[in-house]
Amino acid sequence: PKALMARNSAEENMETLHEIMDRAQGYTGFSNFMGSRFMADEKKLRPFLQYLKDIGMLFLDTTPGTASTAALETVSETKVPFLKSDITLDDVPTDVSIRENLRKLETIAARQGYAVGLASGYPVTFAALL
Repeated sequence: PKALMARNSAEENMETLHEIMDRAQGYTGFSNFMGSRFMADEKKLRPFLQYLKDIGMLFLDTTPGTASTAALETVSETKVPFLKSDITLDDVPTDVSIRENLRKLETIAARQGYAVGLASGYPVTFAALL
């Protein structure tokens, strides 16, 4: 029930963000989850990213693949610390698939100096990571 939404005003989204922030501690930034409409709406996204920049937080864009988002343009303008996920390790939650994706992630890291992988809390994911 507490999410930043494209249908909400920027003021409503900032109020929601503050409610979320008040309920947690120890975080260094935020990420999106199932927020493609919000991520594509530059007018809604800009105040959020600017606020993160102003308070020294980062943003992790989890939009799959090369999906276009307003974040890429807005990030360069707001200069918020930003990362884009490179791969979801357990889209197919099998040991073989996860290990193959880990190899892909290593290749990406070797090429660009770092890599960002996403994963869910599946038991098979934890087993593959250990």
